[in-house]
Amino acid sequence: MDPLIGAAWLLTGAVIGAVVMLLVGPARAQRESQRAREALADSQQRRLLEKLREDNRELETRLERQEQRHLRSLEALKRSHAGEIADIEEDLKQERAKLRALVEASSQGHVISGTSFEPTRFDEN
Repeated sequence: MDPLIGAAWLLTGAVIGAVVMLLVGPARAQRESQRAREALADSQQRRLLEKLREDNRELETRLERQEQRHLRSLEALKRSHAGEIADIEEDLKQERAKLRALVEASSQGHVISGTSFEPTRFDEN
């Protein structure tokens, strides 16, 4: 084979190779670039998901503490109101006793004055 023909074939192969590389190279680079973007997005999503999980655990802990604090305050309110309810029930018993005495006095024919139903200085408080 003549060296010029061999050089021509070599040059033709080099040109064809360069053209193919120019056509295929950008597509391959674009695919690699797309893969890199997807990998970056996946890692960002994983980090975001892990942060959301941590925030969720923190909120669950805070919510549990708030619920416990709320339950303790409810128990304290129940205890304090239990005393108030007992006091009110005692006052109610006394008022019922007064009314029974008035009803008994009227049933025996005693005259009941209008001041019997007026508030006393103790009732005003």
